[in-house]
Amino acid sequence: MDHLLKTGSFKCTKENYEGNTNVSDNYAEKCSDMATSDNFDDKIGEPCEPSVGLFNVSAAKKTKKARKYFEEYLKPGFLWTGNEVEPVPLCVICYETITNESMKPSNLKRHFDSKHKEYEGKPVEFFENRCKDPQKSEKTIHNVMGGENMKALEASYSVAYLIAKSGAAKVIGETLVKPAAKVMVQVMIGDKASKAIDRVPFSNNTFHRRITDMAENVKQQLLSRVQKSRYYALQGDESTDFVNLSNLLFFVRYELNNEVHDDILLCQPMPTHITGEAIFKVIVDFIKNSDLDWSRCVGISTDGARAMIGLKKGVVACIQAVAPEAKSTHCCIHREALATQNMQADLKQVQDEAVKIINFVKGHPLNARLFSQLCDQMGSDYTQLLFHTEVRWLSCGKVLNRLFELRELHVFLEETFNLRDRIHDWKWLCKLAYIADTFAHLNNLNLSLQGKLISIFHVQDKVSGMVAKLKQWHKRLSRHELDSFPSLHDLVINSTNELDSDELQPMKQHLESFQKDLRKYFPEPDSTFEWIRNPFIINVQTLPNSLSASEEEQLLELLQIAS
Repeated sequence: MDHLLKTGSFKCTKENYEGNTNVSDNYAEKCSDMATSDNFDDKIGEPCEPSVGLFNVSAAKKTKKARKYFEEYLKPGFLWTGNEVEPVPLCVICYETITNESMKPSNLKRHFDSKHKEYEGKPVEFFENRCKDPQKSEKTIHNVMGGENMKALEASYSVAYLIAKSGAAKVIGETLVKPAAKVMVQVMIGDKASKAIDRVPFSNNTFHRRITDMAENVKQQLLSRVQKSRYYALQGDESTDFVNLSNLLFFVRYELNNEVHDDILLCQPMPTHITGEAIFKVIVDFIKNSDLDWSRCVGISTDGARAMIGLKKGVVACIQAVAPEAKSTHCCIHREALATQNMQADLKQVQDEAVKIINFVKGHPLNARLFSQLCDQMGSDYTQLLFHTEVRWLSCGKVLNRLFELRELHVFLEETFNLRDRIHDWKWLCKLAYIADTFAHLNNLNLSLQGKLISIFHVQDKVSGMVAKLKQWHKRLSRHELDSFPSLHDLVINSTNELDSDELQPMKQHLESFQKDLRKYFPEPDSTFEWIRNPFIINVQTLPNSLSASEEEQLLELLQIAS
């Protein structure tokens, strides 16, 4: 065999095939046939095929041998499962299986001592009773393993839902939630329960898949509801956030089980242009991919942006081209915000000066820290002022109220600051208190117009009630009654000064102009069917003067659904 140990590839020679007794019978028979063949001389020097090489002999000798199961293995609590040729050991206590190669008494004893030490000293009959009924044992194994996996899966989805709801990063599950859960369970219950937490997947990628699956499931549920609804209406807006990214948001109102529901339909960034055509393309692609029918769209509500209400290329015009039944309306909350923009010149000046004072304190980090320390030492309820943002319609009332409550900041303002004397001016403070109280009432009106259960009926009632209040406030100001304005009333009561008619005149003019602006954006209905278009639209203006019998019957049916 020395000639077979040479390095390099194994070559065919007559000596290799003749007189070789260390090979299998099949291989020897094949070698003899090749040696006696006519063209054997042509194959001398060629490598042998792997299938007939001598190396297969050594590989055949290495075939593994399956271990057998013995009754003595029941003492450490192990039964066998699988086939008889290659049985797999099964623990009758925890129903865990190990490999056939591990079927050694030492391995089985190690498993018993490490996981079931509390069963030490139990007789063999105890383990026999646990495996008397094989079918019951298999069912128990299935229930235990399946139940634990399902609980771990449910726990993973529940934690992923909480993370998505809080808006936190997905990595928080693995870095904070899991360690915190293990610590709490270990302290309150014990180490055994703490080990069960390890079976719950907490990785970043796992939570990403969980949140994606839940979001897709919610989306499909919403689309199926809208597809079953007889009608639906859209309400959209496009806005740019603080990092200059444009986001398009659309809500949908639809009918389900004789009730009207509102949900978010679409939220998508606009990477390039935000023209009416670009926004409409996004909506068309979404409606097409979602299998929604444009013929069921009965309304579209937007704000007054040019890209939305353009006559030719606006979003509303493009939607009405494919959905003739869709009626355009103006957002009621945006209409209320537009009505508040008209203000008297002297009141507007007070508002602008108040914002400048706030910016002087909040615009410099050192001033903000020093002002916070000053308010804390003076025992004030608040230690910080608030910034005013035009985009946030409710911010003005909160900002002015906070400034009025912290009007002691005149001791903090520098003498070189040109608006420092405004804090000492009693008339200026009266106007500031009036504006703060007025915007507080407007904020309450704004909040009352929001919500899923708010319909056009509620909107019209709230606006009509506000107009009636403005008329009463105007009459009370004429009689020098300030009970409707709490901040202004307290300021006058605690002061020796009194408001004269000249100082009340701009306030009364503001109330009169605000009444007209509210009625301008929320006209009163002349008849029942003149201002009701359909209850699926949150904000409705007018209907055609005449309705057919079928249209009137349809509206009555929709009104019953809305009520």
